[in-house]
Amino acid sequence: MIRIEKFSHNPAEIILQILIEGNFNPSQISPIWLFNKNILGKEEAQKIKEKFHNEDIERSFSTEFLDIKIDKEKFIIGTNDLRYIDLLSDFSLTICEELKGAISNQFYFNTLLHLTATDKNKKNKLLLSSINRQNWERVVPKVTTTYTRIIETQEFINYKKKKTIILEGCDKKELLNPYHFFIYNCFNFDNNKTQMLDILSNELILTTLNDNILTTNKFENEFE
Repeated sequence: MIRIEKFSHNPAEIILQILIEGNFNPSQISPIWLFNKNILGKEEAQKIKEKFHNEDIERSFSTEFLDIKIDKEKFIIGTNDLRYIDLLSDFSLTICEELKGAISNQFYFNTLLHLTATDKNKKNKLLLSSINRQNWERVVPKVTTTYTRIIETQEFINYKKKKTIILEGCDKKELLNPYHFFIYNCFNFDNNKTQMLDILSNELILTTLNDNILTTNKFENEFE
């Protein structure tokens, strides 16, 4: 079993997301459909909170632990609590199995963080110093692009991974000196040779999460 790494400093806010690309009908993914497919139990399905539904175009709802957004091209499953990573993983894998005829050759695992600085001056200094490419090379060794967006690419046997880090200030009033630290991991593969579920697994999700946590820790150690 993979042990989840710990943040050096707990983020003020966290969102974990799995984004699946494909050709979807948002109106199909209803509480009844989730219950009929044994993805959710009857009680869970009845407790779903519908947030938005534009017939056949876009839908947004939440369960007790997960937030779901669907449009014609994207299916996003998210949680704002690290403790529910297993639920996020299991739900996403089941959705991929049920909708395997609709999914494309690309998916994402994203970690969207609100981090905070001890004061406004340190926040501004951090954002300015992050432009230095040499500093970033000690955080992400294979940097190909640097400004407020950092990109690292890797190739594996049956897929490619592009890791994009976005750093920017944030004006959220309820947080103390916040800034965004967003990590997007894009997995791309040839669907003539490989299926998504040959790549997307609980192990890949937890391994990628750990890599994102360690990257965040390295960033804070390097730039603070």
